[in-house]
Amino acid sequence: MDFNNIRLNDEQKMATESTSMNTIVIAGAGTGKTSTIIGRVNYLLEHDVNPESILILSFTKKSAKEIQGRIGNKKIHATTFHGWSLSLLKSFDHSKISILDRDDQLDLMAIARGKRDKQFPKKDILVKIYSYCRNTNMKLQDYLNEFYLKLSPLFDEILVVFKSYEALKKERRYLDYDDLLNVAAKIMSFPKYREIVLDKIKYILIDEMQDTNFTQWEIIKPLLNKVNLYCVGDDAQSIYAFRGSNYKFVNEFVDIVPNSKSYFLTQNYRSTDQILDVSNWILQESNINYNKKLKSGRNGNLPELHIVESESQEAEFIVDKIIESKENGESYRDNMILTRSAYASRHIEAMLIQKKIPYNLYGGYSFTNASHIKDILSLLKILSNDRDTIAWLRYLTLFPNIGERGAITFIENFIMKEENLSNLDVDEKFKEPIKIYNKLMNHDLEFIIENAKKLLSPFLSTKWKNEWEARSKDIELLSILITKDMTLNDLLESVIFNEIGEGTKGLSPDDFVILSTIHSAKGLEAKNCFIFGANPGNYPSIYCRSKEEIEEERRVLYVALTRAKENLYITKLLNKMNEYSGEYFFKNIPSELFEIVNHVKEEPLIDTSEYLSDDLIFLGGIE
Repeated sequence: MDFNNIRLNDEQKMATESTSMNTIVIAGAGTGKTSTIIGRVNYLLEHDVNPESILILSFTKKSAKEIQGRIGNKKIHATTFHGWSLSLLKSFDHSKISILDRDDQLDLMAIARGKRDKQFPKKDILVKIYSYCRNTNMKLQDYLNEFYLKLSPLFDEILVVFKSYEALKKERRYLDYDDLLNVAAKIMSFPKYREIVLDKIKYILIDEMQDTNFTQWEIIKPLLNKVNLYCVGDDAQSIYAFRGSNYKFVNEFVDIVPNSKSYFLTQNYRSTDQILDVSNWILQESNINYNKKLKSGRNGNLPELHIVESESQEAEFIVDKIIESKENGESYRDNMILTRSAYASRHIEAMLIQKKIPYNLYGGYSFTNASHIKDILSLLKILSNDRDTIAWLRYLTLFPNIGERGAITFIENFIMKEENLSNLDVDEKFKEPIKIYNKLMNHDLEFIIENAKKLLSPFLSTKWKNEWEARSKDIELLSILITKDMTLNDLLESVIFNEIGEGTKGLSPDDFVILSTIHSAKGLEAKNCFIFGANPGNYPSIYCRSKEEIEEERRVLYVALTRAKENLYITKLLNKMNEYSGEYFFKNIPSELFEIVNHVKEEPLIDTSEYLSDDLIFLGGIE
């Protein structure tokens, strides 16, 4: 690779030329983190460092591959913590071991869980708890008391399951991803093995240092002051505490690591100064000293705060702006919508589908791929095509006492033989599903959608139990997909094409709106960025129980704000503003930082002092 093509600013150049044994580069959002890492590699190679003695650790295969590709020197090893841990294991343990991927881990945990009561935590929750405790060295009882208090009475039983899981792994010679890190840390604790590693590795560079957890640090700690350690990260973008990461590994690096020096990158190459002013303000309101104030030198529009009456109006505003953007010659890819969770994106997702706007969902499952939506769709599909045996199978098994075998027998005896379903003489358990089917046949789409939920609710609520209240709201969103003169077949085609990506037909494969949870948006950017649902109770989350969790929420918002390149739009609901008395990050916003746009049709009903520190001037007018 021609490193001369990499242009570094003064901050980056100074950081790449660090002569300290241990270095932390605190790289703010959009400040050229990857270029700095590559610049550091260039500096080492120019000083005759053996490329085979350089190890680069990143947190995803994608970023490791990108760094390796941009360096272009195959002798330099760029990998993930898990990848390096696996190579250490292979070097020092020649016994036959099988590595469990995430799905395998869930399956094995399900075996360990056994046939315990349905109220007992499911396998995915158990894996989440197990993994967190392993990666943070936290005791199970402490974890339950802090994060899952309602599960504390089940401590003994959960511990039994975890011991069973450990026994199954040992018996079958399995290692999961968490084991890889722990085994690597154990290997590094033995001087004999450590010296073998040190014979080869002299320089370690760590990307995204803020995502490091306790166990990963335990791998590195025995090597301190024995290798040249160079870490790049941003404490203000540490948002994975639920996985065990800790912002203090960046924020307090010089206190934790002897013989260390810190450098700061503050020149932003992504956003306008107006967007950065808001981002900087959010951090300045914290009690934690993030010690950064980003600047870009690019002038632009003020970020806009839009106040709306409903989630439907909120979604409609965003979609209209995206359509306007497309009509002005921009691509769909220039637009990014950020939400707190995949569930929070349901309204906007339904609106995108209705308007036939292609999008790609990052984080969580698509609205139309959710199991409870597919349950409803199975009924709609058989109303459209009564010979759709796959849809019949799903539909019939929603009802009590109808298992897969019984459903298949029914399908073979009646559906495949094209029997008239209006007056079938069938077993008692099949009468209700057939009754519902007949009741909805030959009606218009609005009638079908309205009544499908009502008729299936008793059975779906039994299937989904405590989750039904939240899931039922999704089903109501199906009505958003309906446009004038739409038929049942039109609706099903719209949903199916969305599932298989037909919405992008005729466009560039990369031309789609980005719809992402904030936790899945790190590394992403867009010209126009929309932060959906910035209501009290969301920023920070109403479920925060400590100052540490509130600060993590502040960092989540910071990550969202810094995805925008030119235009930043934030939306919030009017009726949420006076209902919440807890902490709210958008309270007391300096009025000069935002243009406020009120979409409420009535006269303004809000006490603006609730969220602005200065007198409010509606720069955008009242719409």
